[in-house]
Amino acid sequence: MMLAVVLWVGARNYAGCTETGLMTDSPEIYPPLSQREIEAQCEGKAPPCQLQWYPGANCYNLVADSFYAERATRNGYRMVAGPSGTTANVFQLALSLGFTNDDLLAFRVVMTAWLVQSNDHSLLETMLAAESQMPSEYSMQWGRKSCDHDKWPDFQRIWPRGTTLHTSWGPVFT
Repeated sequence: MMLAVVLWVGARNYAGCTETGLMTDSPEIYPPLSQREIEAQCEGKAPPCQLQWYPGANCYNLVADSFYAERATRNGYRMVAGPSGTTANVFQLALSLGFTNDDLLAFRVVMTAWLVQSNDHSLLETMLAAESQMPSEYSMQWGRKSCDHDKWPDFQRIWPRGTTLHTSWGPVFT
């Protein structure tokens, strides 16, 4: 648990947020927004309209000499906005509500897919934010080479090979 806390200290500075600049009909958004999402973004104006999204990359400056940046750079990880506070909050809520270890793995997959694709965070930043809550069999490897000689075992930890998830809400994922 301490590793995640130590790596966060001094990792980033809030720089003020700016919107993404994308429009509701942008081909960069895939899958496209639903009609309800478009209505919410346009707030009564005729679409297309500018999205009211604030990617993490547009809100924070990373501190180059922080322990987090040094470790990420040494291991060849992409950095965007520092460890994900959103992911950490989701995991705290999930634990408070009694979600299972398998549920946590599913949440980490979802948080990574959402936040990396939207340029809010990198793989490392979502993985790190979830790390202190993850059971050991799903924890990060920090760039170490795995026993099967894959270069980046942390990419495998998003959903470890051969893992079948039995979620508390019903679905089973393989």
